[in-house]
Amino acid sequence: PVGVTVPGKGANVKYRAARGPPVDQACASCGSAQELGGPCWLGPLHNRAFVQRMYDSVSAAGAGVYGTQPRMRGMLKVILEELSDVPLHYSLSKLCTAVRMSCPPLVKVNSALLNAGYRVSGSHTAQGSIKTDAPPAVVWDIVRTLVAEAGRSSRIQPESPADRILAKDITTPVSFDMHKDANPESRRISLVRYQINPEKNWGPKARHTEAPKKQPPPPAAAKRDAATDAGIDADADNKKPKTDDA
Repeated sequence: PVGVTVPGKGANVKYRAARGPPVDQACASCGSAQELGGPCWLGPLHNRAFVQRMYDSVSAAGAGVYGTQPRMRGMLKVILEELSDVPLHYSLSKLCTAVRMSCPPLVKVNSALLNAGYRVSGSHTAQGSIKTDAPPAVVWDIVRTLVAEAGRSSRIQPESPADRILAKDITTPVSFDMHKDANPESRRISLVRYQINPEKNWGPKARHTEAPKKQPPPPAAAKRDAATDAGIDADADNKKPKTDDA
């Protein structure tokens, strides 16, 4: 099953993602409950020979033929560099957020993975992504080593997922020495690798909010406004008539 029901309030039930094989019900890194996800495609995403022909064709045509030629070349090059047998990827920013740490340079993490004997690439779907055949334990060991270098955040609460991740011992030798393949060619030759804004200050603006409704004036003020529009003294009834002294 891909979902489970749990009792709610009264006769209501809640629907949640199912838990189950082929992994333990608790995450080995943080101890949180595993949830079932998917479906997802596990095979190669692209025909590399076809993508290579596209890249060669777009490069030869030039910007005069394709107005978005720089972006087309960059995207196709990233696809060619991407590991085709690794279906999913990590987000470096989310890995660092999980342990309350600022993001290090991507090439530093790539170097650590390569120096440990694993392969690594980016994903064409997200900037700052990491595709690797390294097991999760190795990835988290690299994160723990980064935290050990930078210092643990004081905002981490006891028994939180971040606390449980960092409490585990580092079992992988981690070296951040710069690896020659850590910086992909698409980045070295300054290709436009990901979608860029079409113009300055482009993007989502502030969320629309309803203008505050004008409060109606109090009855006395409303009467005066109406009388003024009609050319009548609204306070005439309240004024005492003048009388001559005897």
